[in-house]
Amino acid sequence: MSKAGIREFKAHLSAYLRRVKRGEIVLLTEHGEVVAEVRPAPESVDDTPASKIARMIERGDLRPPRTPKARPLKNWKGLGARRGEAQRLLDSVRGETPWPPGTSKPAR
Repeated sequence: MSKAGIREFKAHLSAYLRRVKRGEIVLLTEHGEVVAEVRPAPESVDDTPASKIARMIERGDLRPPRTPKARPLKNWKGLGARRGEAQRLLDSVRGETPWPPGTSKPAR
């Protein structure tokens, strides 16, 4: 692990990045105080939707469906509310001024 001031890091960015690629962690300092860390990226960062969902399930942020390939909203017809009604309800819950009925944009 090494430390570098921001000006030093910028001036020798390529050299520091080579060190980071080799596995070293570089602490960036500003006026002697550590403000950031530059570290190697994880071995494989998979940002496909499936991998993001898998990570969310692992963290407990998302619960998987009870049955595989379930499509609970396939035949959903909606709430039957008028256009804009959900927005007006949200505005009233938030204490925001709703716009006049029958318009699609807030009055300004």
